[in-house]
Amino acid sequence: MRNLFLKSLLVIGLASAIVACSKDEEVAAPAPTFVGKWNVNSEITRTTLGTNVLRNDTSEYPANFATFEFNSSSSMFANVGGMLDTLEYSYVNGKLTLINFDPIDGNDTSIFNKVTLSASSAIITDLDTTVTTNGLLISEYTINLSK
Repeated sequence: MRNLFLKSLLVIGLASAIVACSKDEEVAAPAPTFVGKWNVNSEITRTTLGTNVLRNDTSEYPANFATFEFNSSSSMFANVGGMLDTLEYSYVNGKLTLINFDPIDGNDTSIFNKVTLSASSAIITDLDTTVTTNGLLISEYTINLSK
């Protein structure tokens, strides 16, 4: 009887140790979001046709020269060198869509289909590829942002 009691006590003790040493559940960090104010650091425009580079331009911006502010109600406020504009945006399935409403020329929609987003930086790229008789035409327009 004493042997059964010791074995039971040993099993309960081992079970308690296993449960106590099991890995605690970690709380996942919140997903990065565009909401907030972002500095526009640079813009890169690159166009290639096959192996030929047709355009490769980079524009660097000083701090606070250009900012994008995204709010939670899907509005984005752009300030580029003091010129202000309001756009609508959506970020769905890894794509950032910006819509600039223009009553005269019609809406201008930009879809950034390649997005790298973290809590403090974002790289958004409008990537377009077209097969032509002269080869593959690749157009990339990239904006680098930081908080």
